[in-house]
Amino acid sequence: MNNLLTSSEKRRLKVVDYLEKKRDWVNLEELASASDCSSKTLLSDFKFFEENWSDYLKLDFSKYRGARVSFNHLHNMHSLHKEVLQKSGVMRFLKEVFLEPNYSINEWGKKLFLSESSLYRMVRAIDKEFSPLGITFHTQPCSIIGDKERHIRLLFSNFFEQVYEIYYWPFADINRERLVKMVQRIGQKLGRKMDDRLLNQVAIAVAVTLIRMKQGFLLKSIRANSKSDQLVYNTMLDEKEYLAAALDFELAQGWELEIAQTVMHFLYAWDNEGEKVRISEFVSSFIHNLSTELNVEILPDNKQQVIDRLISIYTSYKSFPHQYCFIPNYFSSRPSRITDDYQEFCVKVQEELQLLERKMLFPWYSEMFYAVLEALFSEWRDLPIRLEEEKKKINILIVSTFGTNHAYTLKSRMNIHFSHEMQAQVYEGKIFDLLLATSGLDEYDIILSNSYMSELPKDKLFLVDTIISTKQLADLAVRIHHLQLKKKLT
Repeated sequence: MNNLLTSSEKRRLKVVDYLEKKRDWVNLEELASASDCSSKTLLSDFKFFEENWSDYLKLDFSKYRGARVSFNHLHNMHSLHKEVLQKSGVMRFLKEVFLEPNYSINEWGKKLFLSESSLYRMVRAIDKEFSPLGITFHTQPCSIIGDKERHIRLLFSNFFEQVYEIYYWPFADINRERLVKMVQRIGQKLGRKMDDRLLNQVAIAVAVTLIRMKQGFLLKSIRANSKSDQLVYNTMLDEKEYLAAALDFELAQGWELEIAQTVMHFLYAWDNEGEKVRISEFVSSFIHNLSTELNVEILPDNKQQVIDRLISIYTSYKSFPHQYCFIPNYFSSRPSRITDDYQEFCVKVQEELQLLERKMLFPWYSEMFYAVLEALFSEWRDLPIRLEEEKKKINILIVSTFGTNHAYTLKSRMNIHFSHEMQAQVYEGKIFDLLLATSGLDEYDIILSNSYMSELPKDKLFLVDTIISTKQLADLAVRIHHLQLKKKLT
């Protein structure tokens, strides 16, 4: 749904995203070309950043060096996307129409202080995006309708989750605390472990379903599944009084099964029991192959949690294959560091998902690659440590003109940051002897020193201050990473 944003909103996000990925000065010609705009437009955008986004980022600009950007410690690119979406006129309009669907365009213009022409332009943009999903925006009065009510609920569940996440509760007539507690109890009764992310996701989906039912939008048909129906029905009934006390409106008749069949996709997304068993076996095999072929341990009591999360990705996508559509690159913007730092692991995940996609005829790789990566790093306990342990270690010789005590101090500082990536040795002999040596240094990948020595191999020498600075540690991390990749290739 990135197309719902205005051209200015999309361009500004693109400019910041490009600068943030470069992490250095970018000249205006390069930035203008990458952003498909003029240098004059960029200068206008820079002014906008200073006036409107200064809480999120700092922009440095120089006529000679160009521009660079850095986020403050409270924000990142993802939170900036949310800021733009929450303040976007069309997204605000969508939210308000969902919550109060019976106003005319003229009335909405007065409520939102927008012209009718602006609102109709938004309606056309919304229709263009929603029509492939069988969803239509009606204007007399304004409402969202479609062929599949379940898809409308899932669309708006994802809308509220992606745009507002866990930080803001947009449903004023539903008590969030009580609803979350109810969802947690239901999950426990159904044997479903829920972390904060899933609790918030399910609570939003329940709220969306209750609001749509209150407005008179009901599921046209509820598929019979007696065993699951009875289990969910009894579980929901136990919570009826508690839920009713959380609402400022009456519960609609049939709410139990409507919530179950909209929200509990892990119970209702299966065509039959055989499919459920088959998918579980495929996903379990996927995890086993990753663990075995990369020699990355997964604890037995943790394995099922990872499998459950991946199955949830399957059932979510099967129920509604458009869930990641409001924030641009919703997943791919977040695991980019994963693909940079753990290339071998990501390549193996890619290979296994491509194989799984061919076997299951399901877009595990083409659509779900980044979602799966995030799930693995969220649920697989100690995965980064396991992967670091399997990397090729870099041999480092530490030399200090201040003596061996200082060299050991440097080594201890290095161990804090790079214990899994390196094997460090302190040079304890006379530096004059080292400078005269013509052999014995080939075994080292890096020679770390507090002083420049022209006799030492320049391609291996890495200089640090008496106390290693944060920037030097970051630069050293990059050097180590590149050497590890080089060793892996050879």
